[in-house]
Amino acid sequence: GGFVENIRQASIATLSEREKGLLGALIEKLPEPKDPLADLKPRKVVQEWKTSDLLSGLEGKSSGFDFERGKQMFAVGLCYKCHRFGGQGGIQGPDLTGAGGRFNSKDLLAAIVEPNKEISDQYQATQFVTEDGDVVVGRVANLNGDTLQIMTNMLDPGNFKGLKRDAITVAKPSPNSMMPSGLLDTLAKDEVADLVAYLKSGGNAKSPIYQTK
Repeated sequence: GGFVENIRQASIATLSEREKGLLGALIEKLPEPKDPLADLKPRKVVQEWKTSDLLSGLEGKSSGFDFERGKQMFAVGLCYKCHRFGGQGGIQGPDLTGAGGRFNSKDLLAAIVEPNKEISDQYQATQFVTEDGDVVVGRVANLNGDTLQIMTNMLDPGNFKGLKRDAITVAKPSPNSMMPSGLLDTLAKDEVADLVAYLKSGGNAKSPIYQTK
């Protein structure tokens, strides 16, 4: 939504007052996209989970997973903010629809719980240091002109930090992932199990993982 609004504003800036008048309501601000978290209440922290803690809740469990709760936990864990899954969600991170077919439960959990452990070059952030000593970490969203627009928060992709090109003294890959840690800390073990099952199902309620054995 933020990217679309920026494109819209840039287009409107090129119009004359007469053209704006002719377009009328067509250039009014777009409604905010519905957030799947909008009707979910804040949750308390259950525990600062480790991969090994959560994996123990999945070992030996092969049935009894809840599809709808797994889908809800995908929203509670803020996954929709950055990732697409089954045609819904953000575009800042990789599409996770097929992730369950490529990775096992341990790898899926590790990627969520320990996002700094392995960072894809495609989604790696850059650490910028300015001549004033300021440090900005993020991904370049716009290279045009003499100012770089940096996305510093994956959960708020439409909010950019502007950096003058000639003020940057150092630019190097960041050792930290743009994906925040602690996303599963408000979930109980059985809720995490349903989330992992949902990821492995590819969003298909008829997946074999939901068949009673």
